[in-house]
Amino acid sequence: MSTEPGDLNKAGQEEARIPVSARIPTDPLPVTGRLPTGPEPIWRVPPVSPPAPATFDFSVASMTVNNPRAPFDDTDYATLAINVLAADNTVIQQYGPVVRSLGNLSKHQSIDPEMSLTGITVPDGGSMAVAFVVMNKGGWSWDSDVINALELAGSAVLGALAQGSIAGATTTTVAADGTVTVAPTLIPLSTVLEIAAGLVIVLEGINILFADCDGTVVPGVMTIGKTELLQLATPGPWNMTFEYPGTDSAIGCGANSDYSVTYSVEATPQPVAVPDVTGMSIDDGAKALAAVGLIAVEKVTRFALKLEPKILGQSPPAGSLALPKTQVQCDVAGPPVIPPPPKGHQIP
Repeated sequence: MSTEPGDLNKAGQEEARIPVSARIPTDPLPVTGRLPTGPEPIWRVPPVSPPAPATFDFSVASMTVNNPRAPFDDTDYATLAINVLAADNTVIQQYGPVVRSLGNLSKHQSIDPEMSLTGITVPDGGSMAVAFVVMNKGGWSWDSDVINALELAGSAVLGALAQGSIAGATTTTVAADGTVTVAPTLIPLSTVLEIAAGLVIVLEGINILFADCDGTVVPGVMTIGKTELLQLATPGPWNMTFEYPGTDSAIGCGANSDYSVTYSVEATPQPVAVPDVTGMSIDDGAKALAAVGLIAVEKVTRFALKLEPKILGQSPPAGSLALPKTQVQCDVAGPPVIPPPPKGHQIP
């Protein structure tokens, strides 16, 4: 039987009036052992979770001297070390210690200690034990003996933490509303002083002796579990600020020291592929780079009377790998930074 063109148009109009939801099911058909007679269902595939980070980076982001231990300023030396603990608290690996002279610091002075440990692998159920210790030692000079003493101090503090002789364990909890509570911000002053006193005993046990105005000004001891790292340091960074009120100093020294330290921990940044921005406008190229965490830096590499809108080249090149926050040079043509001399001018 033949079909007239008018019948086809009519059929198409009837089809157009059928709602989409009646023609294509919004949920998969149940499995009943028979083949569906209608259109193929749309199967919803659950999103794939990104892989858990392999390693973490820990850094001391900033330190503020609210009040020095000495009368005028402190001469501070710092050590940072981390032990990775298994689920049964046995030590798997140690990172560091790294040591640094922080110089003379006065009241209300803030610095970036520029101290970090990167690529830290923490097993499931395990944790990282952190020791960041700052000592005011006015009689020291920055030499190999001091560096060796500080490295030994970092290892000794971690050893004392593992043995339980320093009560510096930290627990982190996350409430249902996302509020993060870190125990050291809530522990009483007496406990902080006990940690500081314990550090003094440990350090004096390895012949790091203190004069009247010397002493431990930051007893930074904590443990952070793998669960908290995955929850709070991914993608990160997760910043934690602690205040360390000091122990009593001898008569003739300043008031009790008081330091604040901000720590930062995050999943180790992974390199990204640099997109090809050549030929794009400067604005579009900057947006394309920012989308993958890179920073566009414009540079005039060819002379022109006015700035041309297109990117002529780039460095690093497209397809290469770069860490997030890497600057990508975008070459453009524009007027020279130093204008050329006027015509007829003789250069001596």
